[in-house]
Amino acid sequence: MSGAPAVAAILVTGASGFVGGFLLEALSKHYPNSRIVGTGLAPPEGSELIHLDVTDAEAVRDLVRRLRPDVCIHLAALASVDQSYGEARAVWDINLGGTLNVAEAIRDVVPTCRLVHASSGEIYGLSFLNGEPAHEATVLAPANPYAVTKAAADLALGEMALHDLHVVRLRLFNHTGPGQTERFVLPRFAAQVARIAAGVQQPIIHTGALDRWRDFLDVRDVIDAYLAAISGPEDGFAVNICSGVARRVGDILHDLMQLAGVRAEVIEEVSEVRRTDVRTAVGSPKRAAEALGWHPRIAWQNTLYGLLSYWRTCVTDS
Repeated sequence: MSGAPAVAAILVTGASGFVGGFLLEALSKHYPNSRIVGTGLAPPEGSELIHLDVTDAEAVRDLVRRLRPDVCIHLAALASVDQSYGEARAVWDINLGGTLNVAEAIRDVVPTCRLVHASSGEIYGLSFLNGEPAHEATVLAPANPYAVTKAAADLALGEMALHDLHVVRLRLFNHTGPGQTERFVLPRFAAQVARIAAGVQQPIIHTGALDRWRDFLDVRDVIDAYLAAISGPEDGFAVNICSGVARRVGDILHDLMQLAGVRAEVIEEVSEVRRTDVRTAVGSPKRAAEALGWHPRIAWQNTLYGLLSYWRTCVTDS
């Protein structure tokens, strides 16, 4: 990556999650002379990740004191909207409390460190009902426990930036790729399609609402955004990381079935529509292009092919 700043140490929290592996690999490539440390709540056996519970303020501070990172990319979070409904206390403890622990440790111990925070497009919530793409000045109106905690953390970091915290907030919209769990809609589709193609599942696909429009990205594009955020822009900056394209969820399922050569009965199981249900959620990527020089580069068809290939391999290996 041309123009990448020289950094001695980079800390990545939550590196055992879906995005973490991709990010650590990219950082190793672009910062070959840096010490790169990834943490996880339950690192896989044999991995080089360090155990860290971000809700433990003293453990966070101790690691920051020992590593003294020049950059910290904070991924650690409870990231599933559905899961957040059943674990409301945990999502607050991790997504807000854990973020404050990381930010306060950096500010107090190594104030020159740049914090790159993984915020979320979910924080715009009910503002999507106006039918317009969300931009960074759009009112935050989170409508689920996950989104509320992410909005709280985003706002808290924005305030801390007024008092010498070097932070950039990336408001990430939906992203997907190999390794993402079936808690999320597109891998849930791809896994079912792969099982049907392999003959280990009846040709029936169960889904939630299909007539929903969402802004999706490839995880590799998200990694590019993290790399761009390391060297700019100014402190306190908030920026949407999104495609600006609304894709219908039902059409994505159709495309995955077509890629796999699968025919199946699709059973749409839609419970009573909640007042917080949003039919279309899309963001504006204009600021990301202007401030970070970032834009999506992975063709959507390649994203779907990679996702399906991953689940085909999982089915074959199981």
